[in-house]
Amino acid sequence: MAVVLERIQPEDIERLWFYVKPLIQAGCDAVTTDYTPEFIKAEALANRRTLWVVFDTDDPFPFLAGLATGERLTNRGRVVFIDLIGGRNRGCWLTQCLADLEAQAKAKGAVSIEIEGRRAWRRVLPDYREVRTVLAKDL
Repeated sequence: MAVVLERIQPEDIERLWFYVKPLIQAGCDAVTTDYTPEFIKAEALANRRTLWVVFDTDDPFPFLAGLATGERLTNRGRVVFIDLIGGRNRGCWLTQCLADLEAQAKAKGAVSIEIEGRRAWRRVLPDYREVRTVLAKDL
């Protein structure tokens, strides 16, 4: 099994949305949020969010996970934030895919990465610290 984190290019969002939407919906359903899959899709099409998929190269469909990220400039520098993650079999991809995402964010000049979500993520992501209700990791 080779797990890959891949950015969905804006021109491919419509074609892949059938596969991505249930994962984004699962991420929305897991927390209290005003986000919907349609909002995330619109943000990605407008280049205000980035959609990612996680898949096994031996068996790519259905995707293992889908996630949405964004960026913001702070007084400390660029911060990449993970809006939501939805998927299955988290144990086989989460650590590797977060490491890949962290490396890509750092290469783009980000000073940190943040994940907003349930407190349960704190146990799963021990390298992140709790900031408000946001988990963050300096890169």
